[in-house]
Amino acid sequence: MREMIWVGILEADRLERYYHMVADKNDGFHRVISFIALAVGSVGVATAVGATVAGNPTISALILGVAFILSLFLHIADFSGIAVAAQMKSEQYSQLATDWRRLWYGEPALEDIMELRRKSERIGTGYAIPLYEKLHARAQRDAYLAVPQEFMVGGELESQA
Repeated sequence: MREMIWVGILEADRLERYYHMVADKNDGFHRVISFIALAVGSVGVATAVGATVAGNPTISALILGVAFILSLFLHIADFSGIAVAAQMKSEQYSQLATDWRRLWYGEPALEDIMELRRKSERIGTGYAIPLYEKLHARAQRDAYLAVPQEFMVGGELESQA
């Protein structure tokens, strides 16, 4: 049973790290593209006024069209939706990792382990979040380095059994 709990801790920690990275990445995308769309739109409005006064509305129409396309892309790509969903999953996996740690230090029954496995499966369903291979590999590496350090006592893995 200790091995099942250990795997649960590692997996929950890895997934918490991964979804946190995904949330940060998509939030960054959303902010950058929103800023660019706002900047292009603002320049487009200023240019539209100037071009209309000068009698050349083609330039303003082009800039406003680019701003519209950026805004449409931002809506279709749904970076903010992915960021929110990933942040929620990150928080849920963080709580799950805490629950696994409680089992590690307690006296777990097989039913406790099975319940946490079911909880993990429920968290994994829902909003479709794209897989970012590099972030996934980094989260796995970080979890597999950090978690064992948390349980080290005198150079050996702590054992409660």
